[in-house]
Amino acid sequence: MQFAEPRSTQVKRTIKVAVYLRVSTVDQGKRGFSIPEQRKACLEKARALAKVVETDSFDPVLVESYEFVDTAGGDLIERPELSNAREFVKESHPDYFICLDPDRFSRATYQAILIANEIEAAGTKLEFVQHDYQATSEGRLFFTLRVAIAEYEKAKIIERTSRGKRGKIAAGGIPHNIRAYGYDHVSEPERQLRQREGHPDPGTLVPNSTEAAWVRQMYEWVANEEIGSMTIAERLNEMAVPAKNGGSWHRGVVDGIIRNPIYIGQLRLNRFDFTGLGGQAHLPAEKRTKKLTGKLRPEEEWVTVSVPAILDADLWERAQAVLQNIKRRSSTRISPGRRGHFLSGILTCGLCGAPVHYVWNNKVNGYLVRCANRYPLVRGLKETPPTCSLPHIKAAPIEARVWDKLKDWFEDPDLLEEDLARQQEEPSEHQAEIQEKLAQLAEQLEEAKTRQSRVLYLVTKGVVHPEVAEAQLGEIKRHLDALEQQQEALKQMLGRTNQTATSIGRYVGMVRDMQKEVLEEMEQMDLQQRQTLARMLLREVVIHSKDRAETIPAL
Repeated sequence: MQFAEPRSTQVKRTIKVAVYLRVSTVDQGKRGFSIPEQRKACLEKARALAKVVETDSFDPVLVESYEFVDTAGGDLIERPELSNAREFVKESHPDYFICLDPDRFSRATYQAILIANEIEAAGTKLEFVQHDYQATSEGRLFFTLRVAIAEYEKAKIIERTSRGKRGKIAAGGIPHNIRAYGYDHVSEPERQLRQREGHPDPGTLVPNSTEAAWVRQMYEWVANEEIGSMTIAERLNEMAVPAKNGGSWHRGVVDGIIRNPIYIGQLRLNRFDFTGLGGQAHLPAEKRTKKLTGKLRPEEEWVTVSVPAILDADLWERAQAVLQNIKRRSSTRISPGRRGHFLSGILTCGLCGAPVHYVWNNKVNGYLVRCANRYPLVRGLKETPPTCSLPHIKAAPIEARVWDKLKDWFEDPDLLEEDLARQQEEPSEHQAEIQEKLAQLAEQLEEAKTRQSRVLYLVTKGVVHPEVAEAQLGEIKRHLDALEQQQEALKQMLGRTNQTATSIGRYVGMVRDMQKEVLEEMEQMDLQQRQTLARMLLREVVIHSKDRAETIPAL
């Protein structure tokens, strides 16, 4: 947005000013940094600079200002209006770039240094209303310290907020509004009012009788009719049952209900880490560098809070068992005209945790299995993972070993029970390998962060040009994201190998019940029947090498 003072016939010179304004809800509420106040202060600064020019030249000076306003977080370099302001500086070379304070400019130290150097490289002078910035070694040092303090202050605010939430969760409280179908959220003022009036404390979440009845109906449909979320959503829409927001039902909404342990009184909190995503929500979709979904925390960091139950445990368990079978049966739907493969959809790489696929090979005149990360670029992922070293492996021997393992289990369920119990007592070789790979990834992550710090240091010393540094930092950031993605995949794989005595007993009992019927038909089973049996009994088959494949039961 452009602002210009009234022209005078005596004006002989115009100074062009880029004004950058940024505000967040917290700042506006606590510190009074509203947009009008920032604009007023920055324009007064511009007029003061014009006055100096007038004094030196003895001629009236017109201030022509161009305004850029952001509401995104100060730790983001991809803020829309900041990007526009940087382009404006490169193309128009204004006399001044004015901002209220360095912490409005950026709350990430390396970003502030990069942008400041970029502005000065265009011949524009950087000015702050609340900070005396000097383009000298000492001035840049104080500027860097000011931004670093702002960055530290924001980190402390996040830490205190997170600590407060964790404390409330640990005390059995619920730190935010929970909009779960089947429940009503009782606000803190409402609870206090009821207590003052002598009513019993209803708790934060109370069952909604109408919605709770439909929750029980959904679980009964799953347990008794063995139908999935899509069919349930269609039924609810046909019956004109309103969803929580009054709209229609969708598969994802129903799926979230029929798998949520909140309905047996277990509300899981602290599952996701949303750190660094607050500012991303203010950006256009094409400018976002991260998805607006939190990163799943390790399961040991989750906290379970007790809430009133809507379902009994037996109905919940029966429904979950049905859903697990539905998932395995549909994990690899065979397209018309294709027969599929015995282990399609349940093969996992033991080196990096990525899926393993079947590929045809003319040289061996047969199928091989290959890790999806063997050629990661062709996957088209936003963050490209490191290349996996698992070689191509002939599929037939792997399939034969897995089928022999299934036959052994049905021929002797006692042997199956002993194997599973031993795996429970002693960490398997597979688990030990995952732990070792996780330790290696932790070292690689630390090395990448060290490289990142080194580049920032060289920028502050003027050894590396800002544009070169920005490219290097972007590459390091992509590498960090890929390592974190691989780390998360291995953590999930490690969690899937954990077993409990209850799940082992249920699993062995299922095999015993099927033993006679399956043994009589195993040798005559066609491909589709073998696929069904494998998906019923196995969660995944982890391939470590051509001579070793580990079967993970669907406990």
